[in-house]
Amino acid sequence: MTSLPASSTMPSSSSVPECDDSPFLVGSKITPGYGGINQALTEGKGWSDEDVLAYAKTIGDNHPMFAETVEEMDPAMVEAMQAIKFDGKDFKQLAIQAKNHGNDLFKWGKKNPAQYSNCIPSYNEAETYALSIPLMGSQKTVQETKKKGGQESENGKGGKEEEGEERAVVEEEEEEDESKCLSKEDKALLVSQIYANRAMAHMMLKNYRSCKQDCDRALFHLPSNVKAHYRKARAYHALGHYAEAINACTAGLVHCPPSSSSRPLKCGDKNPPIFTSSSSPPSLPPSAEDESRALLLALREKSVRLLKVQLQKETDRIAAREGRKVGRRKGLKEAWAISREREIKLGEPYWNEGGRGGGEARRQVEALPRWTEGGRALWPLLLLYPEYLTSDFVEAVDEEEMLALTLAEVLPEDEEGEGGAAPWDKRRDYRCSQVEMYFQAMREGGKEVEVLGTEEEYLRSVERFYGLCGVGGDDYMGEEAREKREEELEQKNVWKDRGEYWVNVHVACSLMDVLKHPDCVVPATCPTLHVFVRGSQAHQAFLRDTEGRIRDLLPKELIAM
Repeated sequence: MTSLPASSTMPSSSSVPECDDSPFLVGSKITPGYGGINQALTEGKGWSDEDVLAYAKTIGDNHPMFAETVEEMDPAMVEAMQAIKFDGKDFKQLAIQAKNHGNDLFKWGKKNPAQYSNCIPSYNEAETYALSIPLMGSQKTVQETKKKGGQESENGKGGKEEEGEERAVVEEEEEEDESKCLSKEDKALLVSQIYANRAMAHMMLKNYRSCKQDCDRALFHLPSNVKAHYRKARAYHALGHYAEAINACTAGLVHCPPSSSSRPLKCGDKNPPIFTSSSSPPSLPPSAEDESRALLLALREKSVRLLKVQLQKETDRIAAREGRKVGRRKGLKEAWAISREREIKLGEPYWNEGGRGGGEARRQVEALPRWTEGGRALWPLLLLYPEYLTSDFVEAVDEEEMLALTLAEVLPEDEEGEGGAAPWDKRRDYRCSQVEMYFQAMREGGKEVEVLGTEEEYLRSVERFYGLCGVGGDDYMGEEAREKREEELEQKNVWKDRGEYWVNVHVACSLMDVLKHPDCVVPATCPTLHVFVRGSQAHQAFLRDTEGRIRDLLPKELIAM
């Protein structure tokens, strides 16, 4: 430790007061003795509060403590700070210094992985300096101009002594400038190393995409950087892009061809290696190129193996998806056959925002009619309650039974008069004997929807809707295509205003009476009925909106009477 000068030696312990709260001694520059900073302020040698406040007002936002960007700082302050930081060093020295500092910080990450992020700012700084290093060829023009100017000075006068002095100065400047420059090859090597090192830091932080980008930058400046090829391959491998990892390994292997493992014999060797036919030739330790090649080959082999597994899984996934689609299509074909045999009209499925991931729209399109043993069909039925914006879905309704039987199961009568078994029925008045049912009808020549005329049209329409609802995941439609199709349907929804009148269905009618109505179009094999409590405010509002556009559907028995 450096000793203090004699003039500023500390006083002896006998001269220092024994009080524990004595002021801290700061030396003779402020005050002799033991007065310290407090005594200096008392004697007026320091700044008063008014002086500090006046100085603070002159600082402004351009002070480094308050500025957010370099542009906001005082240029003189910026220049002074840069002079302290650079300390007369050129870009080449600064780049190498920042690179080495990043390498030192990277080593700390082996003990504490969280430290890997600390080396990235140093590599960023090294990148900035390295890209600013001038090339050696760019300085020749400047030096030649100086030489020419020196030769033509004073029209050739001054003698050999002046000419020699000028030549010496120019040569000295050339040497100084060349020390700050790099050749094109050396600069490319340095920049590529910086990018490759930063890529390794990103690799350890599991920032694989950033790692790949830095490897691409490194290879742009130096395509033969084997480490960059290897780290790029590792990044692809970590991301599961095994085909790209194989390509990166193959590109790296081009720059590290296999080398002979044995030391070649030279003419004049005094002690050539001796080996018999049963022994192997002595070999030298593997070189760095051999180690890099071994790493690339091992990684490529591993990527090839995992790629095969990945492709097999994809093949199995596609086969399973096609199997599921074949199973669903079998049910769709059966539903189409049932509808054609009964001459029932089928239309496009109804889409709404609730169709994604479930809801009425999905249940409506997934439910299909099916045959019974007696040759009759069971149909799905969707009951909508507009008053409460809710619904009930009945999976199987016999096409020949009265709808009153289905309503009795869904909306049972209550003997005590409370009624309404459903939790959404706030007034508890939804009972099978108190409701009215309606369906929308399509008048011939009116605003009709597209009736699906062939089996292929029906299959294509329903499977497209399966994709929208996410049936089977991505079996029918990817996420991008799904979003595009949703936008199209939002602009043109074929079921928003599909009919010009409504049909009031008598509870004694069967579902077949509804399905075979000449103006009934079933959306994707799932009939839909709107249910209101007779005389309720919601029912009265519906009647006002549809005034003059309601017809009655009675069972055959009542019509015959």
